Amino acid sequence: MKVRKISMFTQLFILLAILLLIGNGVLGVIAYRHSEDTLFEQIQDNVENLASSAAVHIDGAMLQSIDVGEEGSDDYNQIVEQLALFRDNAELEYIYTLRELKMEQLFLL
Repeated sequence: MKVRKISMFTQLFILLAILLLIGNGVLGVIAYRHSEDTLFEQIQDNVENLASSAAVHIDGAMLQSIDVGEEGSDDYNQIVEQLALFRDNAELEYIYTLRELKMEQLFLL
């Protein structure tokens, strides 16, 4: 039976090719994760900037004057229109605002 030996050059070439493939795989995973983290940070910054801009345009006194059940009032509609401008121009799915309620108001809900 004849045994074929692989030459030293071929062995080194195969080893080098395997090492390069592993190195490329590791670098690819690192680059992908870094890109994903950077994109996520940019999205968070963009959302924070949009929220800050929307908050500046909402009149706090007007928002505070709206009570439960006043969904059709002029103040309510004006706030909804202002929020809708941000939603439509920034291509958001939704946007909303919150306000703090006193303990007595929570029992009225």
